[in-house]
Amino acid sequence: MAPRPLHLIERWAKGTAIEEIYGLDAEKLNDDRCRRKFMAIFLHISDIWVEIVMNAVVKYREQGF
Repeated sequence: MAPRPLHLIERWAKGTAIEEIYGLDAEKLNDDRCRRKFMAIFLHISDIWVEIVMNAVVKYREQGF
């Protein structure tokens, strides 16, 4: 929502409701951990994108458009 480097992301997370909503400890949201997770997702980004688009098409058709 506000593009910035991941440096000190745990400090940012403490100022949000992430801990309450997701049950995550903000201290665990550090730049190294996030980078590893983003890289794991990146390996499957094409499949993820296809799934998102297909779900959107289904929802669109269900709405009668």
